[in-house]
Amino acid sequence: METGASAGPIEKSVSIASNDPAHPTQVLQVRADVQGDLHEMSSLNTRKSIFSLECQSCHVDEGVGKMGRELYQADCAMCHGSLDEADHVRALNGPRLAEDLAELRKMIAFGNERRAMPGFSTAAGGPLTDAQIDSLVDLFRKWEKKEKQRHNSRP
Repeated sequence: METGASAGPIEKSVSIASNDPAHPTQVLQVRADVQGDLHEMSSLNTRKSIFSLECQSCHVDEGVGKMGRELYQADCAMCHGSLDEADHVRALNGPRLAEDLAELRKMIAFGNERRAMPGFSTAAGGPLTDAQIDSLVDLFRKWEKKEKQRHNSRP
């Protein structure tokens, strides 16, 4: 349900078309109490809260034991988009990919305060091991190489 900038109680009508000749259209009334954005509420201390017990089911648990593409989909895609989608503004699979992969590794490990991205390395209080971070950087090294080959093969 799109809530826009709403807050508090809202009500929306949803029409559903069916192949039932007796009831070709059903209307559902949906009521919700829209709460403030959890991420906005915790933005004062993002580094600490994103890995807290209340947030770890989304930001930690899904990536446990994963590497490379699976790890990206579990821990990174919620903010940066799928590796397969065309959203290159926020996705790391587009022209905004750090030109220097060492810099990318540093950003994943220790974060970027200007962009409210926390450090994901265990040294920075995050859940990722050095091997997991290296697997993400390697994923982008391969992605970048594939994109360069695709670009160079265009007529």
